[in-house]
Amino acid sequence: MRLLSRLLLPALAVPLFAATLAGCARTDDVRLVLCKEVTDRLLASKGPLEWTGNSQRIKRPAYAVIHLDFKAGPQGEQMSSECYFEYNAVEENVMTQVDELSAYSTLPYRMTIEGRDVPKPILQKAVSEEQIEGLSEFLDKLREAPRRLQSS
Repeated sequence: MRLLSRLLLPALAVPLFAATLAGCARTDDVRLVLCKEVTDRLLASKGPLEWTGNSQRIKRPAYAVIHLDFKAGPQGEQMSSECYFEYNAVEENVMTQVDELSAYSTLPYRMTIEGRDVPKPILQKAVSEEQIEGLSEFLDKLREAPRRLQSS
């Protein structure tokens, strides 16, 4: 049972996390949101981050990169991070032509902060923690939905 839950939780968390993000007022791509959240989690000791810019680049079909610029720490040190997403499309279609990022995984396989690679175990742990937090928020919203409907 424990093995099943270890395999099932990540498999369910990804779509639920994406659905939670899609249901929010944000219009940002889930990859951008996740990259920001993981960056924020990994640099929590620096205090709140102030996002100053973001961009994406795609090396089709190998990978896509979300690049983030931000200020951190009390002195507002200018920093950057990048999340790499592997090509994940089964086939090219209209959706992957209109939204090029849709052809790429929603979870980063590599991340850099200030040009230095984040070790894979640390990246995987941070991504997992964000997925669990997102799933928890989604379940809280589901629990609150009946109360909201009754009070309407």
